[in-house]
Amino acid sequence: DPSNFGIAEVDSDNNIMNMSEKPSNSSSNLAITGLYFFCKDAPKFCESLTKSSRNEFEIIELLKIYHNKNLLKYKLLGRGFFWFDAGISSSLLKASNFIESIQNRQGSLVGSPEEVAYNKGWLPKEKIIENLWNFKKSSYVKNLLDLLSENTK
Repeated sequence: DPSNFGIAEVDSDNNIMNMSEKPSNSSSNLAITGLYFFCKDAPKFCESLTKSSRNEFEIIELLKIYHNKNLLKYKLLGRGFFWFDAGISSSLLKASNFIESIQNRQGSLVGSPEEVAYNKGWLPKEKIIENLWNFKKSSYVKNLLDLLSENTK
């Protein structure tokens, strides 16, 4: 439902043509999901933002500044990606239940910085295990240790 998200409209070459915050009607269903990485200039750019009619500072307005300066890059997430708007408690609960289901059924971790660091070779297995020792009773740590024991990097 586009009215629940910021929406991007793109042309046939996937160039962003327009972005709008929670439009009541939109020709696009490309939600701007809310995973942002900003450069050091973001606080300076934010100084020019004003509150919207909803009396909020809208992230979409900051994105427009980046777009106007040709600094905005985006990634279309295709099949296999799933996004929850976790801004309200019922959606956060749905997201939590989804993650629990994936992790329990597939025996894999979702969103684990340690797993990424290990698989990219940024941290050795021994350092990760050392860091996790104080949290050994959590299911997250158990799953991560299981994953590390399966791999022999």
